[in-house]
Amino acid sequence: MGHREEKKAATRAAMLEIAIELFRDRGVDNVPVREVAERAGVSLKTFYNYFPTKNAVLDEIALVATVGLRAHIDELAQKSDESVTVALEQLAQRFARDLSRDREFMQTVFERSKLLRADGHLKQASLEMYDAFARLLDLGKKQGVIRGDVDSLAAAEVLIATWMFVAQNWLVGWWKSKRGLRSRLSSATDMVLRGVAAT
Repeated sequence: MGHREEKKAATRAAMLEIAIELFRDRGVDNVPVREVAERAGVSLKTFYNYFPTKNAVLDEIALVATVGLRAHIDELAQKSDESVTVALEQLAQRFARDLSRDREFMQTVFERSKLLRADGHLKQASLEMYDAFARLLDLGKKQGVIRGDVDSLAAAEVLIATWMFVAQNWLVGWWKSKRGLRSRLSSATDMVLRGVAAT
């Protein structure tokens, strides 16, 4: 990456960090874009060059989270000595932990970003995450914990969809029980894995 690209990346990261801080503190609708730009030391025009709307900032947050999760999946897939079922449980717990840090803000990200209807870079990152999950499930086949006849990409899609639905229900308070997100995701992961488990 050249100097200009590094500077652009640093500017984007600074604006994103400031926007996240302000959005978490006061809510997306209560933060003027001008304030984010001023705190980042850029013009309003520069801000809009990077983020055409406030929701575009939320899309970037979703993108960063998706890329981070995919990187973690890739790391786990490299550890062939660790059981895939243990790795998936660790991923579920990490996902729960990340969402639980700021439930109200993450609810906003889920509702207003394109996370669940991705396009562009976010869609590409999501597809790469599906592929990473599929590679992890392929490793499970080699370990003998996932049935050989399972379509790994389809199973990855079911697992991710399950996690997203459970997370969304938890974020909006769909269920009135005291059961937390970690427990819900653990149970959901276990149910999906039982459906693809080698006997």
